[in-house]
Amino acid sequence: MNKNLFTRQYMMIIFDILITVSGFNLLNTILPVYINDLGYNPIFPGILMAVFTFSSLVSRPIFNRIMAHKSSRFVLLFGHSMILAAVCIHIISGSIWIIALGRVIVGIGFSAYTTAMGTITAKIVPQHRRGEGMGYYNVAFFVTIAVGPIIGLYLYREMGQTIPFAVAAITVFSSFFISIFMEKVDVGVKIEGKVELIERTSIRAAYMLFFYAFAGGMVLTYIAVYAQEMQVFNIYLFYPAYAIAILLSRMISGKWYDRKGMGPLVAPSIILGFIGMLILSMATNIWMFVLVAVFFAFSYGMIQPTINAVMITLCKADRIAVANTTFYVTMDVGVGLGSFIGGLIIGGLGYGTSFLLLGLFLCLSGPVYLFGLKKQMKVISENNV
Repeated sequence: MNKNLFTRQYMMIIFDILITVSGFNLLNTILPVYINDLGYNPIFPGILMAVFTFSSLVSRPIFNRIMAHKSSRFVLLFGHSMILAAVCIHIISGSIWIIALGRVIVGIGFSAYTTAMGTITAKIVPQHRRGEGMGYYNVAFFVTIAVGPIIGLYLYREMGQTIPFAVAAITVFSSFFISIFMEKVDVGVKIEGKVELIERTSIRAAYMLFFYAFAGGMVLTYIAVYAQEMQVFNIYLFYPAYAIAILLSRMISGKWYDRKGMGPLVAPSIILGFIGMLILSMATNIWMFVLVAVFFAFSYGMIQPTINAVMITLCKADRIAVANTTFYVTMDVGVGLGSFIGGLIIGGLGYGTSFLLLGLFLCLSGPVYLFGLKKQMKVISENNV
């Protein structure tokens, strides 16, 4: 295998993600604010995220099977097409039902896109640089969390909903051509019999990932609406702070995982996450929101790509696609439930109390690591000696 991490193919993947997912996150950020401005109940953003999650969850194993017979690039291009179609639907939307249809379609498209991209990346990254390679791969996703929301919130505030949706469509359409020129990669997918959602060796890692995905879903779904309720109108500053902190955390955690393993990253991640939620529960100005972005991004940024790398390391080479499916299914379920249940809790307890409880919930990932994943990784390490 090529020992160089930053190959032409790898850089095209990163560039594609930066463009496509920026458009996707532009859409995701302004949608809750748009729904709130239409006068709907705060639970509706969570419901729409659950719709997105369900369509993504159901379709992901189907794309895994398709990759066993078609090229990964075929699945990737299909994902691009579906995301583009969904964004165009949002441009003409004025009804919650049309928006819900768009969420179904974008869920299918994003499922195809991330399944193909994750599997291709895992196959082309050199094994001895897997933590670093998957770290930068995930960094690309989180950089889009800064770019997309800033553009989206600014355009929405100045020009209404049509222009930002149109900009999202243009970005997704542009990145479609990057995927066309990517090299075909043998992803080594072997699927016989029933469709598989879960790789057995990834289950314990998935339990831990769920806590972070749940927290991420709740925070990123409601942060802009929460800021609007608190009369903080420059919330766009939250997103670049979040992205920069994610980037820094990935630069540290990827190399640290390759050298020392996962253990030293767990406790700092939990502590930073709790502090972030504690501050968020009391936030009254933009600088408190920015501080939350830094703490929570370091927490999430250290552990999420590390768990991705762990899942890939624990499985056999021909099970990487299924392990990636497990990773994204866990993310889908966690984010979806975080958005939906978070909306219910916020509706009953308010934002401050809800985010404080979320911090306590995140702390439960510690025992899951100590009594589950840590033991599994120790056994695997001893068997490889």
